[in-house]
Amino acid sequence: MRSYSLTLAVAAAAAYLQYAVLPRLITADFTPDLALATVVYVALAAGGVGAVVFGFALGLAGDLLGWGPVGVSALVGTVAAAVTGRLRVHLYEYSLLVPVILAALAAVLKQLMSFVLVALGPAPVAFGWSVLGRLLLAGATTGLAGFPLFFLYWRLIPPRRR
Repeated sequence: MRSYSLTLAVAAAAAYLQYAVLPRLITADFTPDLALATVVYVALAAGGVGAVVFGFALGLAGDLLGWGPVGVSALVGTVAAAVTGRLRVHLYEYSLLVPVILAALAAVLKQLMSFVLVALGPAPVAFGWSVLGRLLLAGATTGLAGFPLFFLYWRLIPPRRR
């Protein structure tokens, strides 16, 4: 019961930081996706259906609280939790670099999906170096900000042994 309440508290703190504090401190291009990083860590630490539900719920909260196409955060959170939970058995050897890399990849996927949805709209959009730079910047900032965050999570919610 303690781990569920602690996970819920961590999720609430991550959502609050992501959607209330960081937009006031950092410009949109440099904002790390801490909610998505939290989903990746919980999926690596716990795995299973609970992590997928957690990813969907935190992503849906992000869609309702943030800007952008509705449904992208929920879809990416669900997919990231499912893939990360599935890969957990094969590659998670209690290293902090694994969640950092997976969170960065999930952030790039989220930015790419947002761009595709905007590009499908009526306004013409060009894919160029600026879009590619924003995709890589989203992954880099999420990975760099995720590293100390994962260390904190490691202390609060230790990974289950296989």
